[in-house]
Formats: sequence, structure tokens, C-alpha cells
Amino acid sequence: MEPPEVLPGYRFMPTPEELVHCYLNRWITGQPLGELEKVVRHADVYASEPDKLTEEHRRFGHAGTWYFFSVAKWKGTCKGAAGRFNRRVKDGGT
Repeated sequence: MEPPEVLPGYRFMPTPEELVHCYLNRWITGQPLGELEKVVRHADVYASEPDKLTEEHRRFGHAGTWYFFSVAKWKGTCKGAAGRFNRRVKDGGT
């Protein structure tokens, strides 16, 4: 079931510290997100082009900014210097 739209006039403007401590930690530890799901969406940011991703979640963006929970994907091997995060999206952009 899709959460209801965010109320008009609502602005979600967390600091980087708030994003990590108040929101990301809750998601990682499996705590209920409740109302947060109205503004921070679960999405595989690697499986869609950015314009398609934002279009699918357009009603959850604010002033051209979207927040997504997504699992990072590794490129290459996780061992040694060759392991790093993959930043490539579905059709090859970054």
C-alpha cells in the first residue's frame, strides 16, 4: 500500500547529521519508520535512470530534492584496492 501524499507546505530539510543519526540508523536497525516513509522512499537507485526514479516518486520530492534508502552495491571485488562502490545506474550513467 502506498503511503498518502505529504501535506502541502511540509518541508523536510534535515541536516546531514540528522539524516544519519535519526533516519539512516533506524532503517539499518529495522526499526519502524512510520511517518518517515512519506518523505524518504525505499528504492534501488541503481535499477533506474535518475529522471525515471524521480518521476516515479515525484510526489515525495521537495524543491527538486528526493531522499532514498538504498543498499550500496560494490563494483569489482570487496578485497584490496579493487573494491569500491558502484555508482553506475541502469543505462550506464553515473
